[in-house]
Amino acid sequence: MIKHILSDGRVLDSIEGFCIPYTEATATVYRLLAEILEGGGGVENRAEKTRHTAAQKAAAAN
Repeated sequence: MIKHILSDGRVLDSIEGFCIPYTEATATVYRLLAEILEGGGGVENRAEKTRHTAAQKAAAAN
């Protein structure tokens, strides 16, 4: 079961029919969901070089 917690503190079991505002913060999520629903995937499982992974590789090389 999914529990939806709104920014005003309300807890809903369903957000069916509830208008979620389209803002810059939600735009990425909407775009990602649209790509998944359209069958395009849009989600890649790839490693990104970050400070954390770079430090691990450097420690492993020594």
